[in-house]
Amino acid sequence: MNENLNKVLIATLRKHLPEGKTLVPYLMAKLEIGKESVYRRIRNDISFSFDEIIALSSELGFSIDEIVGQNNNRRLFFDLPSSNSTNPADLYAEFTYDTVEVIKKMDKAATSRAVFAYNRMPQLFTVHLKNISRFRYYRWMHQTHNVPLDFYLSDISVPAEVNELHNNLYYNFLKMDELTLILDRNVFASIINEILYYYKRGLIKRDELLLIKDELLQIVDRLEILAEKGTNDAGTKINLFVSSFSIDSCYGYFEYNEDSCVQIWTYIMPPITINKPEICAIQKNRIESFRKFSILITQCNEIQRAEYLRAQRKLITDMGEAV
Repeated sequence: MNENLNKVLIATLRKHLPEGKTLVPYLMAKLEIGKESVYRRIRNDISFSFDEIIALSSELGFSIDEIVGQNNNRRLFFDLPSSNSTNPADLYAEFTYDTVEVIKKMDKAATSRAVFAYNRMPQLFTVHLKNISRFRYYRWMHQTHNVPLDFYLSDISVPAEVNELHNNLYYNFLKMDELTLILDRNVFASIINEILYYYKRGLIKRDELLLIKDELLQIVDRLEILAEKGTNDAGTKINLFVSSFSIDSCYGYFEYNEDSCVQIWTYIMPPITINKPEICAIQKNRIESFRKFSILITQCNEIQRAEYLRAQRKLITDMGEAV
């Protein structure tokens, strides 16, 4: 095997090892070979067989394309989760799992930071809120499954495994060294329009709408506190920016110790995850370039901060009143 390719494979194996496992004993057990045979593969004295790579790829959940892509600077490979399951809870959990794993790695790292640019209210800010999480799951069901036209919000309950995933996501999300959020001026508009669509169809009841509105206002209150303090309860440094231009999608750059990754969110699809360092560096610069066209509202620019938060509160307060 090419030496660089072997180095990439070994690094990928170490990266995906289960917690508490070490590489040599793990390969001995999974490949059913002796210690010296493992070391010969690590040193590239002999190559991993294709069958061995396939077996490790299936066991550890990495893509062979990921190995090839990292060895070829002219090609980009990315992870897009897929599933053979037809159970909605399983599908939803699998689509969220990659983000949970990235956030967990950041929590365990000695140094960690993240930069997000959002054109819609991020799930990471809402997963702990019962009614908004329920609506997101409900909307996802409507848009990805063949549900009846009269499928009401009251017909659905979020499965326990999804709630647990949300709790893990929010708990670990709070703990990093530095978090930068660059928000579109219309960051609440998309979820408000979605809620109103179902409300106008009579699929969301008035009392359910009021509960969701209350939680959306809680998010604005939370943003205001973070902007005033500059830190969260876990001591994470917070930088909040309001973009002067519309942000075309949702982007996240994660940095933990010497590793990094980028995630790009589309409308209802799971995030596209990129781990290739060269591409991460390019995307990091792109995401951080949004700052040039943004206004910092953390512990400064009080007039612009107040105007922005007031506009978001009005959008939420007016939601459904004219219907």
